[in-house]
Amino acid sequence: MSELAGYYGRWEDAVPPSGGGELKIKVSREQVLQAHAIFRREGEQLRRELGALQDKLRVPPCGGDPVSEDTAVAMSWRFVDAPDSYHRRYLALAESFLATAEQLSVTAKEYGFTDDDIAGALKGYKRVD
Repeated sequence: MSELAGYYGRWEDAVPPSGGGELKIKVSREQVLQAHAIFRREGEQLRRELGALQDKLRVPPCGGDPVSEDTAVAMSWRFVDAPDSYHRRYLALAESFLATAEQLSVTAKEYGFTDDDIAGALKGYKRVD
């Protein structure tokens, strides 16, 4: 997600939303396709990685005793199952990235870009880590 850091200074909000709310950024015509590609790919990748990790975030009991079992349930709840679990928070962030990408797609069309231009930007996107 290093590419997203470059857009931090352009968010209209003083602080980006913590729970995956709407991001507001300013982009020029020259930046809109790249920004769309970055937010779209990062959102898709984060969502894929979270899907692969979901079961691995569940904590097995470290022993057969009741305390180990209760602790495993509590930790799994916090990591995955709770409405505000870490997994769900990151999933909300991924969805926020995808919603931002969709808004950038609309903006790109307002700037005069076509669907083919937008699709081409996605093909040309290369992740920088």
